[in-house]
Formats: sequence, C-alpha cells, structure tokens
Amino acid sequence: MNYRNILISFLLCVFCSVQIQAQEKDTDVSKHVIVYLNDGSQVEGDIINWMPGYIIEIKTSWSDKITFRQEDIKKVIQKSTLKQKHIVPYNFKEKGLNYSLKWQMITGNAGSRANSVNGIGFSVSAGHRFNRFISLGGGMGWDQYVWNSGEKLIPFFAEFSGFAHQSQTSLMYNLQLGYSLALKDEDYLISHARGGIMVYPSIGLRFGRNENIKYTFDIGYKFQKAEFHYDDVWEWGRRSEQNLLYKRLTLRFGLLLQ
Repeated sequence: MNYRNILISFLLCVFCSVQIQAQEKDTDVSKHVIVYLNDGSQVEGDIINWMPGYIIEIKTSWSDKITFRQEDIKKVIQKSTLKQKHIVPYNFKEKGLNYSLKWQMITGNAGSRANSVNGIGFSVSAGHRFNRFISLGGGMGWDQYVWNSGEKLIPFFAEFSGFAHQSQTSLMYNLQLGYSLALKDEDYLISHARGGIMVYPSIGLRFGRNENIKYTFDIGYKFQKAEFHYDDVWEWGRRSEQNLLYKRLTLRFGLLLQ
C-alpha cells in the first residue's frame, strides 16, 4: 500500500468519524428531554430507556441513570421542540447625533377665549447626545393653541433631554427653551402679531426595540407669551389687543431617529 492509499484511507476514516459524530449529536439532541414531575420539579437529561406507561430512564449531568415511574410523571417534553424566547439586546445609542419628530395635542382652557377647544403642534429637532443622561440640540416647530383660530406661532428652541435607565424602555425628560414668532392672519382679522418666550418642560417614556428608531410619549406643560391685535369687523380702524400667556397641558408622541 503506497502513501497515497494510506492518505485516502485516513481521510475516509476522518470523514466517516465526523459523519458518525454528527449523527450521534443529532440523536443526542432528539433524546434530550425535560421530565416534569407531579411534585412540581423538573429533571433534564438524555433518554436511556423509555417504556411508555411504565418507566423512563434518563442520564443527567450528575447521575448516569435516574428512573422515574409513570405515576410520578406529569409530562415529558423534547427540549429541542421548546421555542426559545427572542430577546432583543439593549440597542439605544447613548452617544452621537440624533433627530426627532414630535406631534402634540395642546389641551384647551375652560375660559371664555378657548372654550376648552384643544390645539395641535409639531416640531423637528436635532442634537448631540453626550451620554444617556444629557443631550443638547435645537429645532423649530409650529403651534396652534386653539384649533380653528388664527393664533399660530412658529417656535425656535434649544432642547435638552435625557434618559434614566439602560433598557429598551426608559423614563425620560425633555426641556425646550426658545422664542416663537407669531403669525398674522387676515382671515381671522389678525392684523398684528408678536411672539415671545416659550418654555416647555415634559417627562415621559422612551420605548421601542428597533435599533434605528425609538418612540417617545410624554406629558408636559407649555408656557408661551404672545400678542395678537384683532381688527373690528364693524368699525374700521378699531382694534382689540390680546396680550396672552398660554399655559397649556400637552400630550406628545415622537419618533427618535438615531
């Protein structure tokens, strides 16, 4: 027998050995079971002998053979058939650039001006997150504090935000500080409009499992100074001046892009 035949024979033996080990591994997986006992305990191991209706013998990590009688067994389950729970690892990016889109409902006051009519608003912002607790950025938005009115403002703001927990769902805070431009509206006879300081603190939750998009929901209180002059429809040149300080509870939903 020459060296080539010896080499071929050796490779065939190795190949057969690998195949046999793979088959044995598959067989071992199919024999790996969990025995649930009537007393509430569980024992995991490989089946040595199983006589349905009588006994089952298994090999565990601490014993070569354990025998259970059928009357002591509640059920036997093949471990490979159990569905493994898919756990998404923590994937929130604690540093770097981030962008957000937010929509808010501005609750109405019960006074004579708003008559409990709600308002709406939205904003876009970008920032840099230094760590989980501190992010600094800026943005702009659009607010209408009373729906179906001409009182509209465009806020420009600095934004501070942070998150409390290193988990997929976390408590969060957000603070917007800035100045809003008020808009004139001839349809509502607003001939002069002037904005003012805007302050908007809120607390809420960040949640979501996607690596690139997270969701936020928060509750806040929005303070906004503004001035609107309404022309009198019946008397030319006559105006009604409204110097306002909006103080409104808000509910806000957002998308956080990272």
